[in-house]
Amino acid sequence: MKRPEPGTPEWEAYRVREAAKQARKRVAASVLLRDSAGRILLIDPADLPTWDIPGAPALDNEAPDDAAARGLRKTVDLDVLPGRLLCVDWLPPQRGFGDQLVFLFDGGMADDRIAAAVRPYGTGVSACRFVETAEAPSLLDPDVWLRVRHAIGAFVSGTTAYLHYGLQLSGAPSGIET
Repeated sequence: MKRPEPGTPEWEAYRVREAAKQARKRVAASVLLRDSAGRILLIDPADLPTWDIPGAPALDNEAPDDAAARGLRKTVDLDVLPGRLLCVDWLPPQRGFGDQLVFLFDGGMADDRIAAAVRPYGTGVSACRFVETAEAPSLLDPDVWLRVRHAIGAFVSGTTAYLHYGLQLSGAPSGIET
C-alpha cells in the first residue's frame, strides 16, 4: 500500500492507524532528595514491604518530571522542582504489567530546616527519613537500590545513567561502592 500524501484526509487516517501500532509504555518517576549531610530521603509506603524513594506513576499525558514532583508532594508534602535527570531504567514486563520506564531526577539538597521538618503526608506513607547511602540497600528493594546507586554515581559524575532493570548499559560511572 502506497503511503498517502501529507495534508490529505487519507494522510490523517494513515497517521491514526500507524499511531495505534506503537507501544504504550508505563512511566514512573522519582526524586533523589539529599540533606546537607549527603543522606537520601526514603519513604516507607504503607502498602509495600520495603522502603522506597519518593515518586509516582505518571498520569496520562503527564511529563515524568511533573510526576516526580507530584509524588514528592503526595508523600512528604514538599514542593520541589525536579532538577537534572540522573537515570532512566527500563523494567521488563512483570507481575501482570507491561514494561515500564522509570525516570529518577535530582531533587537537590534540602536545607537543615526543611530536612528536619519532613514528615509523612497522607495515608499512603507510614514513615520517612534521610538515611546514609550505606543503610539504603537494607531498606530498599534490590532493583530500586540499583537504580538509586547508579543515580548517585550519575549525580557525582555529572552524567545520566541508562539502565535495563538496574543494570547499566551506558558508559556512565556505576555509582558508589557499598
